[in-house]
Amino acid sequence: GNSTFESIYFETPMIVIPRIIEQHYFALKVQELGIGKYLPPEDVTSDSLRCAVCEILDNKIYQQRVKEIRNTLPSFPAEIARDYIIKTHVMEKAL
Repeated sequence: GNSTFESIYFETPMIVIPRIIEQHYFALKVQELGIGKYLPPEDVTSDSLRCAVCEILDNKIYQQRVKEIRNTLPSFPAEIARDYIIKTHVMEKAL
């Protein structure tokens, strides 16, 4: 969750390769929200990673979507903004 928040906060699209169970959920949400790519660990190769990086860099929609979500954040403190993202863009979408 924290890495996802930091990427949104700094308007950086993500390539998520989950390593533990909870990261799979966030990886799927990142892809669903259009702010990054989800690569299942078993599918990661140098080619699949290169393709994901190229897609993130070439397709400006990822940057646009992460900026849109970032712009919904309250100002400071960062902890409040993080909690807002989790509640608004992650948990509510799961229900």
